[in-house]
This record gives sequence, C-alpha cells and structure tokens, in this order.
Amino acid sequence: WVFCPQKPNPYGNEYHNICCGKSGIIYAVEMVEGKDRPKERSVDPTTTDHGKTGGLLLCLTRSL
Repeated sequence: WVFCPQKPNPYGNEYHNICCGKSGIIYAVEMVEGKDRPKERSVDPTTTDHGKTGGLLLCLTRSL
C-alpha cells in the first residue's frame, strides 16, 4: 500500500485504480466522489456493509 495524504492541487480529478504490478495492465479505474456528491444518488451497498476501504476493494475487484 502507498499512502498519499492529498492531491497537491485542488483542481482536477482523483482516481482509485487496481492494476497488475508485473505487467502494468490496469483492471479498473474509478473516479473519487467528493463531499459535494448529490444526496439523490444511491449509496453502494458494499460500502455500508464493509466500510469505505473494504467497499472500495470489493468494487474494484468486482470485474476480476
């Protein structure tokens, strides 16, 4: 795991991704949703059941 405290600038998009370290193939990319996410949008059930990190890992590995 690599921890990056925050993006260096407040502009642009931030992404979560999962890839193979040996071949460099990216399997999944997901754009990070900020605090200004619309309340009307439904919540992913994997996030509520497994916490933020566990839900993110399940979401990114769903296609594998």
